[in-house]
Amino acid sequence: MTSGRPALDDLGILDLVDAVVLSFEVGMVEPDPRIFRLVEDALGLDPAECLMIGDSPTVDGAAGRAGMSALVVPTGVDGPRPDAVGALCGSGRRSSP
Repeated sequence: MTSGRPALDDLGILDLVDAVVLSFEVGMVEPDPRIFRLVEDALGLDPAECLMIGDSPTVDGAAGRAGMSALVVPTGVDGPRPDAVGALCGSGRRSSP
């Protein structure tokens, strides 16, 4: 298992992210609303001021039920997939599934 921090750093966007909460570090996973509350607490923000970016409407979309905005990006099934986070930040690289 790899940490999300090196992946974000490899994309060159780690400095653009205000908080990273990794499920394997905190012992809970989405769609458990408590994981989203950890982010809110880490940032000191109201949920309406947060944006969750993920790739699963079912799992990451739960941020919406926690009061956050959620951006769900497609991952594709076979072959290279658009690197949505990179595209949002301007790198536009493609990564393998």
